[in-house]
Amino acid sequence: MKIGLITFHLSNNYGAILQTYALQTVLQNSGHNVEIINYSPPARRSKDKLIGPLPKYNHKSSGLRYAAGIIYNFFMDLLNLSQKKHRRSYFHQFFEKYLQLSKQQYNSYEELLLAPPLYDFYLIGSDQVWNPRNTGGRLDPAYFLVFAGNDKASASYASSLGGFDPTNSTEFKNLIQNVDRISVRESSSVPLIEAISGQKVTCVLDPTLLLSAGEWENIALAPAKIHSDFILVYQLGNNKVHNLAKQVAAHLHLPIKYIRYNTYPLKYKASFVRIEEYVWLFSHASFVITDSFHGTAFSVIHKKPFYTIQNKGNHKRVYDFLTSLGISDRLFINDAKIDSIDTSIDYGSVYEKLNLLRAASFQYLDDILQLSEEKI
Repeated sequence: MKIGLITFHLSNNYGAILQTYALQTVLQNSGHNVEIINYSPPARRSKDKLIGPLPKYNHKSSGLRYAAGIIYNFFMDLLNLSQKKHRRSYFHQFFEKYLQLSKQQYNSYEELLLAPPLYDFYLIGSDQVWNPRNTGGRLDPAYFLVFAGNDKASASYASSLGGFDPTNSTEFKNLIQNVDRISVRESSSVPLIEAISGQKVTCVLDPTLLLSAGEWENIALAPAKIHSDFILVYQLGNNKVHNLAKQVAAHLHLPIKYIRYNTYPLKYKASFVRIEEYVWLFSHASFVITDSFHGTAFSVIHKKPFYTIQNKGNHKRVYDFLTSLGISDRLFINDAKIDSIDTSIDYGSVYEKLNLLRAASFQYLDDILQLSEEKI
């Protein structure tokens, strides 16, 4: 069966690209022909720019502070221009090598409507595809498969609202009717979307968690000049990650390797790495400190001791995931002070729970693909 997958594949984020690769691989392993619809509207293309867009003006802050922020961001973009070029090159090399993109690139929703790609089955992938903040300020009909037509089977897999509440959104209510079967990655979204859509909604695992450590090793690549034992830090933005990493490093007497996501203070000695190196670093780290969901997921996949730091009010996704595995004690909310470093995690128990969640997620995929064959 030929499957068209639409998600946030064009991204400067390791997690977004790896979840795309993971879902594509899982479907291919089931014997299907999978193409990622190469949809890159302006809101997504802006993520690939070397110089970031101007930040939106916040009326609560002074004009002077806003101007200072623009100057600072522009200066940091210039300072990191060479590194950003490397990152973009790394990511595009990965796209070309591992992602099966549609031959035609669609630069707008209008282009999709004029010449929609033809598949037996259409699937909306993971990431915050239903969060207007990530699609130019409004819901994008492309991520509800409106262009596909009602005669084709369709579903979502682990799609996310992010922080968007669709309760009073007539637009969301109308768009979601185009999707035959719905699954999300956060359990908190289930009752919201069920009430709006009138459909059963299933909570499934993020696609990265459907592949085993051995399957991830197939694309892993060791970076140059790496210590045999190291503490890995993958930091998106929480500035307390560095403080906790220093505590763990002092306790274990190990050097720290930072994976750079964006602009960090130069003292962190962080660097952009290839996506394949990202995977290798998680599989070979002695300990992981992160504020990222996917950093947490890859720590679990590779059975690593780890700590995750989250900001208060933005921690539910990680909390729900770790709670479902019985290891919510690895999560810190804001406060990164710890009394002792605990390097032991009962991964026997963790994997018992994870395997049940994996089985349920694979069952959902089997069910929707069976539905599509009945509709063809």
